[in-house]
Amino acid sequence: MTGDSGAWVQRDLVGQAVRCWCACDVALPLIVVSQTRHALRVAAAGVGTLGLASAAYQSYGVARDRRRYPPPGELVEVDGRKLHVLTTPGAGPPIVIMTALGTPAIDWLAIQRALVGDVPVVLYDRAGVGWSEARRRSRTAVRMADELHAVLAAAHIDPPYILAGHSLGGLIALVYTARHREHVAGLTLIDSSHPDMDERLPTGRSLAGRHAEWLLHLALLRLRLLGLVRLADDLGIRRRVSDAVRHIYPADVVSAGRALMLSSRQRRADVSELVHLSRSCNEAWACLTDLDTLPLAVLTSSENDPDRVPGSPGAQNRSQWYATWSLLQSELAELSRNSSHTVAERSGHHIHRHDPDLVVRVLRELAYRARDDASSAR
Repeated sequence: MTGDSGAWVQRDLVGQAVRCWCACDVALPLIVVSQTRHALRVAAAGVGTLGLASAAYQSYGVARDRRRYPPPGELVEVDGRKLHVLTTPGAGPPIVIMTALGTPAIDWLAIQRALVGDVPVVLYDRAGVGWSEARRRSRTAVRMADELHAVLAAAHIDPPYILAGHSLGGLIALVYTARHREHVAGLTLIDSSHPDMDERLPTGRSLAGRHAEWLLHLALLRLRLLGLVRLADDLGIRRRVSDAVRHIYPADVVSAGRALMLSSRQRRADVSELVHLSRSCNEAWACLTDLDTLPLAVLTSSENDPDRVPGSPGAQNRSQWYATWSLLQSELAELSRNSSHTVAERSGHHIHRHDPDLVVRVLRELAYRARDDASSAR
């Protein structure tokens, strides 16, 4: 073999090696891509199957719950939708309770029962919440106040009313009072949302500052497979829902409360009321007015929330914005020259759960005051 032929052989061998390496460089990624696509198809099929199974079990569970837990009150028709109203008897103007965001009426059942026979109390479920049918319209304070007006008329509950609004319910109560002042004999705001809280609360707590957090929360609510949550709770594998409702509802309605918490309709109502909260604040701000001498009671939570462990991030965060929250609550009390302002020293936001006796006392005193004012006016 000559030197030239030897060099040619070497070059050929090198060329074959290079071609082999190039082929490997192309083939390996193709193999990886092919395998990845296959894995994704398998995963997608698995997720799809899981989603279908979850939806099927959720549909079964909802239908079962509907048979097991009929509404404890009556259903009245408003604009073609049936809404749930639960009333108890008593003397004087009825107390009408507007619950917090996405909260069923039975969350206030213990308060209603404590006043039965003394002061009439009206609980109701907003559209999509509890036992009330959903509506497609956006859930803003003005629309929910108009809905309340229609509910009271359909249930033949005559004015005047004493309105009691908790959290978001406070915005609804303020809007209702502005639009139907002649129907309101008294107003109680229980750790109520403030129309200007979007602008005034520290950025981390304000509506604008929490926008990204809310979007994530809404996404998680939408993506959560309720059927699997329900199944895990039914089997006792992960009983977060059952554990939670025992701390919220009276013992005789715990099972019904669990059914509501696992309801697809309830979840959609939570999302709708939450996503429109900023608009509800703006609507309430536009309606805000001097209440003159209307009997008004403002009940405010304390800085120390018993649901938060002292020193925890949640407790620390609450301390950062509580001073502003307290100021906003004081401003609500200044809307009327006939007002009282009480701080619930042992309570967080859910005062009716943490200190129900205080809530009952404040509501009863306001009802008596409104009753006396009505008698004096005659």
